[in-house]
Amino acid sequence: MRGVFLCLCCVVAGCDERKPIQRIDGADETDPTDTSDVVDSDPAPAPPRITALRVVPERPAPGNALRCEVKVDGGDDVVVAYRWERDGADAGVDGSVVSGVALAPGQAWTCVARPSDGVSVGAEAEAEVVVRGRSLSEAYRLQEDGLDVLSVDLADVDGDGDLDLAAGTRTGVRLYLRDPTGYTWAWSSEHTHRTLAVAWEDVDGDGDPDLAAGTLAEGPVHLYRNDGGSLVKAWATTEIDTTYQLAWADADGDGDADLAVGNEAQPSRVYRNDGGALFLAWSAPTTAPTRGIAWGQFDDDAPPELVEVNYRAANVIYDRQGDGSYASVKVFGSASSYSQGAAFGALDDDAYDDLVLGHTSNQSTLVYPNRTGDFAPPFTLTGAWTEWVGFADYDLDGDDDLAESNNHDGPVRVYAYQGDDLVEVWASGTTDAHGRAAWADWDGDGDPDLVVAIATGGMVVFDNGGWGAP
Repeated sequence: MRGVFLCLCCVVAGCDERKPIQRIDGADETDPTDTSDVVDSDPAPAPPRITALRVVPERPAPGNALRCEVKVDGGDDVVVAYRWERDGADAGVDGSVVSGVALAPGQAWTCVARPSDGVSVGAEAEAEVVVRGRSLSEAYRLQEDGLDVLSVDLADVDGDGDLDLAAGTRTGVRLYLRDPTGYTWAWSSEHTHRTLAVAWEDVDGDGDPDLAAGTLAEGPVHLYRNDGGSLVKAWATTEIDTTYQLAWADADGDGDADLAVGNEAQPSRVYRNDGGALFLAWSAPTTAPTRGIAWGQFDDDAPPELVEVNYRAANVIYDRQGDGSYASVKVFGSASSYSQGAAFGALDDDAYDDLVLGHTSNQSTLVYPNRTGDFAPPFTLTGAWTEWVGFADYDLDGDDDLAESNNHDGPVRVYAYQGDDLVEVWASGTTDAHGRAAWADWDGDGDPDLVVAIATGGMVVFDNGGWGAP
């Protein structure tokens, strides 16, 4: 009993060390309830830890999906929870991936990740990327009652370093000279026919742009020569055609630009440029309802091929022959396609040009990739009732991007080429009756802006005001 008594006393006294207890027989005995110097042979594991975290792609553009990639210490049982912030606020997105449709130029996206092994939760880690890209905004509008602009093209007519505007209207062509506040009407054409196609080119090789204008079944194609900043009528076709599109290119390899004319209800034609004078060199063998024409590198030889795009009829690629004639080398599309407007462009860095066709009657824009000297199956874009399509390097990344101008209250849209796809990155908020359009560096800042005709009264300039090149 004495030994028990001493043990209880030690507990009551609050002993904080193990002390020997004197047994009745005089031997010391260690208190079995004291474990202060026992070493734990199985310590609690450390919480899992993120050792690396990144968001890919590191320089995303609108349309690119974001993906959060992590590396963790802590074994196979570790689970990572993700959340995303956009410009410092919760984006309402869980999971490791953000859809590309949520991205807009200039946004900062942050992936916040936290690991857990079911027992303990590790510390958060985060990584941020900023969405690159560019954005268009309305910078200038020319509005005049009764001025129904059908087509536009820009060039430095007067040699002052900025771009002047040719506007094809329902009553002929007007020239507007650029000034510090916008555009000033400076000249009107002699002809007063509806002009659906205008195109600048230095026809006579004197260093300044001359103007071709095509009309709708009311007159010939006209050429106005630039004489010291003034436009003077120099030539007209003898044919009276319904011209929907004009295209310049050096078709015969002699160093000057020849003119292709896409006509509805009359044959398409090519006019050869011989020292600044134009002569009819070829007419298509069949009359087709042509609403688009363009030069491009369909195969890998020279000179360029010519595409004739037809409304409710098959489209044709023509290749120039040695005698100056053109032979059909590809027929594509069908009578069910309401094609209108065409453009060749370089979506990638191969030797072949890709083709885009606009369509009306609620049919989508079609893009034909060209990888081998022939078209792959086309993919579709949003556009409907498209008046114009055109390529330019909108985001300055080295490959062409695409714009389409849509009528019937449809927006103007821009698609950026990303990977092997064209991704819509901008659409106008306007509901104007958009007509033909043109890419041009309107403000001289090194990137292409978009100038769009308005068939109910003027034109509008959408400035490419991106916050930075890619």
